[in-house]
Amino acid sequence: MDTPGTTGGQTPRPGHAQQHKFKSKRRKDGPESSGGTSTVSASPGMTLATPAMTLQPRGFTVMQFMEARSLELNSLLHSVQQNARTRHSLQSLPRHMRRRAVSHNPKRLPRRLREAGRREMLRSLQPGQKLEKPRRPRKWYRQRAANRQAEYGRRQGNIAWLETHVWHAKRFKMVDIWGCRIPEHPCDKSVRAAYRAMCRHCLIQDISYYGCIELTGLLDDILSLMGHFTDPDTGVGFGSVNCHEGTVEGATTLYRRDAYPHGALGPVTFMFRPRKDPTTLSEHQLWLWAHPACHQDILLELQSSSSGVSVTSVGHELARFRLIGPLAAATLETALDIPPLENGTVQPGEVLARTVVDPRLNMPGKRTKVTPPAELGYFRADSTQHTGDLRADSMLGTGKSSTEPSLWDANVRRNLLQRARSGRDSGWDVGQDIEGSGEESRCVAGNDGPVAQDTTHVARDDGHAAEDEDHVAEDEDHVAGDVEHVARKDSGVVPILLVHQQGCTAGPSGFGEGWDVIAPAGWAMAFWLGFIYRGARAGGLREMRKLYLESNRPFFPDDYPDTAAHRSYSLAQAAQLGEQHRRYPPGKRPNFARLGTAAPFHCPWDDLVRGWEQLSGTSSPGQSQRAQHSGTSSSGQPQGAQLSGTSSSGQPQGAQLSGTSSSGQSHEAQLSGTSSSGQPQGGTICVAMGSRIRQQLSKLYSSREGHDAGQLLSQLGAVLTHLVVVRVQMVSRGTPVARAMICAPTMDDVAGGVASDPVEPPHREERGNDGCDIVGHCSRVTIGYVTEGANSLSEGRGVGMGLCVVQALLAALQAQQDRRPPVVLVRNPNSAQYRFAHVTVV
Repeated sequence: MDTPGTTGGQTPRPGHAQQHKFKSKRRKDGPESSGGTSTVSASPGMTLATPAMTLQPRGFTVMQFMEARSLELNSLLHSVQQNARTRHSLQSLPRHMRRRAVSHNPKRLPRRLREAGRREMLRSLQPGQKLEKPRRPRKWYRQRAANRQAEYGRRQGNIAWLETHVWHAKRFKMVDIWGCRIPEHPCDKSVRAAYRAMCRHCLIQDISYYGCIELTGLLDDILSLMGHFTDPDTGVGFGSVNCHEGTVEGATTLYRRDAYPHGALGPVTFMFRPRKDPTTLSEHQLWLWAHPACHQDILLELQSSSSGVSVTSVGHELARFRLIGPLAAATLETALDIPPLENGTVQPGEVLARTVVDPRLNMPGKRTKVTPPAELGYFRADSTQHTGDLRADSMLGTGKSSTEPSLWDANVRRNLLQRARSGRDSGWDVGQDIEGSGEESRCVAGNDGPVAQDTTHVARDDGHAAEDEDHVAEDEDHVAGDVEHVARKDSGVVPILLVHQQGCTAGPSGFGEGWDVIAPAGWAMAFWLGFIYRGARAGGLREMRKLYLESNRPFFPDDYPDTAAHRSYSLAQAAQLGEQHRRYPPGKRPNFARLGTAAPFHCPWDDLVRGWEQLSGTSSPGQSQRAQHSGTSSSGQPQGAQLSGTSSSGQPQGAQLSGTSSSGQSHEAQLSGTSSSGQPQGGTICVAMGSRIRQQLSKLYSSREGHDAGQLLSQLGAVLTHLVVVRVQMVSRGTPVARAMICAPTMDDVAGGVASDPVEPPHREERGNDGCDIVGHCSRVTIGYVTEGANSLSEGRGVGMGLCVVQALLAALQAQQDRRPPVVLVRNPNSAQYRFAHVTVV
């Protein structure tokens, strides 16, 4: 009987378990037997149809195999050793530079690959297919000027541009001031970065807007002429031996002819042309560098008084840069290939004449930062310094001082300017901005680095430019880094002057120290980019104000209220601030009448001095000796605090804003020191700029011993109603701002300690009082104003520069004989809070 699952007469097939066991055994034993033969066996129930097979091993010779396939192996090795051939020009670029839009727009490729990309696109076209018609250029490109230099000259009009204007306009906030368009501050948040550059690296500023006046004549005639406009007590005199020998740059303050100490014109720096034989009677040259706010006044005053001396303006023929920071010298050495500057023998203000090669010949491939000199030693580690020194010493004489600086010659400056302009026409664009992308500039690598080439057109926008962009003519005659060509043509040698800047002596050691570079006109961008590519950080007018504030130096024209330049600047600034204030609704702007701020938009110096003259009973500064008994009380407390503006109880009476009517509406800008027509007029104020007076006042305030009032008046009786520059430093909290009031504290304020800052009580808005007493309009007597204030990053507290009346400072000093150092109160114009501050005479 057959079992279930089987057919009759057949052997039953093994089950699942038997099949798994059979396959496992085959894998374990293998298809071959131990004797080297392969036996094929059938499962139970199957008939063997094939006999057993025996496989013999074959012989194999490696060398014969390689010889037979040598061609294939050689082709394989050749393919492995060579780089893979890219299918498209786009694949030759790094991955971060590849763009998807290149597939239909070859102008997205760099210039060196555009032609290859266009050919590849033509090969990939189908039969009958054509390239896409290029888009029409944008309107600004169609209306561009054929000659950009001529267009820039036309656009300037009455506002002069710097040679670096285009570079600054892309990165800085530009302002029109003093007849120039000057970079004010960078567009990025760079206040702390600029301070770090001053302290640790290098900060560069373009001060080419400073005017230069050249005086030519005999030395005795020049010294006799300048003696009428200055006083030796205001700075280094023109008769100094080091100055008229041309080795040191001096600094002084100029006044109108024989008007010292009144009629100040402004501060100047000066340098004489060095002579081979100073004893000869040949003509001498003197350069006066003046701020643009007072340059024209000084020029007219000298021209009207010169006799036998030629007075001309040469500021448009020169460019001047200022490099500040510990790496300023290293930046100059690396960018200009000159020997080390600071070797321990450089004296403050020293003038060095150098002849250097074109800075574009030493331009690095990308922006780098120089290494501090302490880490390098005398020689630099990079090969550029060694090759530069060899090239300078053997071929061009670069870096050597000249006994007769050619930059002083007008013909040399004219030839240099013409050479710079001809270089732009032939492809050497001195003013080309090479810091942009490849679309905007083109750098040709040579032996010494890239040199900016003129692209003839401005930057294009994402491929929407005209087809003629690729057909810009290149000048093959000028090869970047070709030193032999430079030496042969003498087109890379530029004479310059280097002027050492001493920096701050009272504050942080060495802060503000650096070098000035005076270069010929037309070469400003070549030197500027050379310094920028060596790691110098660019700064503007704001950074310069910060530098002067940190280094305890007065800034022109803010800290020179006795000059016409300051009065014009204050008039324009007050009009701008007043207009900005009136644009806000009453609920969103400070109520200055309620706060007791008499002059929120300007500093009324004339009213301040006039008020203290009335308190002292004098009508002019020459009669200020009578203030001995009328300026201070028997207890040392300044009088006048309760005369005008306060009641007998000390509460302030109605305060009236200077320059406003009784109804509180602002008048159209009549400030102290200006006429009814708004033009600056000669004021009666005078700033004590003499070093002897400032040293006496500084000694009085720094000394910890008391002084007799009679002795003080006998020493400083002639300058009691003069203004003196001071520095205020907040004791604890608070940051002074411009136009903040400096007030004398009362006896109660001093007795309460500096921990409790007083507050100005609210004022009543009276309607019947058109006058305003600047000195006593508040509960504390006003003795001066702050011209510039900010948070000092070097001291970590609020500091400010300002001016105070000498008599008021002495009164505050006498009131605090038991307290050293004496303190004053500072109140910002938009606040009622007083803050204690220490005061120092600068």
